[in-house]
Amino acid sequence: KDPGLYGEIANSYMALGDRPAAERYMASMNELSGEGVSQEDMAITLDKLERAYDRFQYRGRVRFGFLYDSNANQGPSTSTMSLGPWRNVIVPDVDAKETFGAYLGADIDLGWRLEPDGAWWLVGDVQAFLRGNANDDLHDIRAQESQWGRTAIGLRRLSSETLLDFRVKAEIFDYEFYQHISAIGPEAVFLWAATPSVHLITRGGIDHRDYSRESDRNGAYYWVGQYLRLFMGERNHEAIIG
Repeated sequence: KDPGLYGEIANSYMALGDRPAAERYMASMNELSGEGVSQEDMAITLDKLERAYDRFQYRGRVRFGFLYDSNANQGPSTSTMSLGPWRNVIVPDVDAKETFGAYLGADIDLGWRLEPDGAWWLVGDVQAFLRGNANDDLHDIRAQESQWGRTAIGLRRLSSETLLDFRVKAEIFDYEFYQHISAIGPEAVFLWAATPSVHLITRGGIDHRDYSRESDRNGAYYWVGQYLRLFMGERNHEAIIG
């Protein structure tokens, strides 16, 4: 007479693709719990479970907003500086430029489980980000607008305690369609759930970058990071320490 057990059985039947059996066990769970869940709410719950166990998974989002950037061009505090023996040299347009701005971004992440009960997934993602700045001085240095895009494809292995995700990605970052940086290379993520609320995450990648107007910076770049993710409290607040 444990309602939680009936809920787990309903979950198992949904994993097997048997929705009628899942409905029966969920009805028994609701009856034992005495919560009086409506048929409509129960159908919504089953729809969510059905999507969760579907071999094809997707997640997307769209975001937009406004911003203030105190140093949009990452410049020094003044255009007057000392260069070796030369004092008070004025270099035009290099000083920090503040600006208000707006941004728009969108991304979608896709996954297809190779076998109905297998651990391997074919995965991919497409992302885009646009930003515009209000300060017209940034136009003189071709930095008033910027665009970023990315696409990637790879494989993921998912178990009850670990996740390994390997992708090959291509990215491009562009300023006013005048100068751009393109990058291509592999990246990987490994996650180990030491406990349900403590996750260790290792991320890394290698890029080959091509700078359209600064060819001396072309070449291979790599990055790596180690993170600790904690879920704290009844509401599962998430904290990431990197």
